[in-house]
Amino acid sequence: MESHTLAAALGRTTGSRESRRIIRAGRVPAIIYGGDEESVLLTLDSQEFERFLRNTRPGEREVSLEFDDGSRMVVTPHQVDRHPFRDYVRHVDFMRVTAS
Repeated sequence: MESHTLAAALGRTTGSRESRRIIRAGRVPAIIYGGDEESVLLTLDSQEFERFLRNTRPGEREVSLEFDDGSRMVVTPHQVDRHPFRDYVRHVDFMRVTAS
């Protein structure tokens, strides 16, 4: 499987108003959950994420997220929420990839 890396910014506030502000700024609000760790709120560059979705097949969408603090985490997109008729990504849920 080919390795993909996306840049991500940790931490964001929740709420629909804040999500709209993030989307207008060209970013995608996202969350990582699963495993034994706490959920992590983050944002991704929308064009970079759209390019990732276009260039990968659904069964091969394992990605390494590189955070602004230098750490990395391997995840897979669990759910991608798109706007019903404007076809842009509104939110992404990621699942952690564990060794087991």
